[in-house]
Amino acid sequence: MQSNGASKRFGSAPFDPFAFGAWLSIAIARFCQGRYEDAANAARKAIQRNPGFSNPHVILAAALVKLGHVDEAKAAAARVLALQPGFSIAEFCAVTDTAPESPHL
Repeated sequence: MQSNGASKRFGSAPFDPFAFGAWLSIAIARFCQGRYEDAANAARKAIQRNPGFSNPHVILAAALVKLGHVDEAKAAAARVLALQPGFSIAEFCAVTDTAPESPHL
């Protein structure tokens, strides 16, 4: 992941209980920029800090699909469903005003 001031600050606070939110925000931003590898890396850092929160797993799955890592994306999606059994990509897209471009989502 490209280094920038925000990434360095969040990376230096591994025990900050809210760091997962910062990493999730970075993951979303990188995904929206089309920087899928960076998005996946940031999502993984958010997951490390709060593995029970489903949203970073959603972004990780989406980034992995964009990178062509469908099997890994399926594993991330399975984790989303384990954490949030009623999860729906249609509802997620409606809330975030996005639409999946891949038939794998």
